[in-house]
Amino acid sequence: MAEKTALQQKLESEIMAAPWALLAPHHVRGAVFVVDPALPLVMVAMAVGQDRVDDVKGWLAAGQLAKVTAGQAAAWDESDQPFQVLIVQPYVLVTPIASK
Repeated sequence: MAEKTALQQKLESEIMAAPWALLAPHHVRGAVFVVDPALPLVMVAMAVGQDRVDDVKGWLAAGQLAKVTAGQAAAWDESDQPFQVLIVQPYVLVTPIASK
């Protein structure tokens, strides 16, 4: 297994958990993207941060990365759904945390 890069280690250390209420203001400015739970959040954040356009376009086209829809936001406003969050300015990448 390859060693982790400094960027990968930094991003892993910055992952946090947050409820939708803290993310909603970022959604209003169009900055929140949902990452498919099948994709490692750090891998997506690295691609965004390194401007790897082809990777990002591929995930967008496959529906594995998408802006939060109004319907999702409304549903999450009514729930206590937690998220894993990673900020890659100016974007906020989130993955819903599965309930146990």
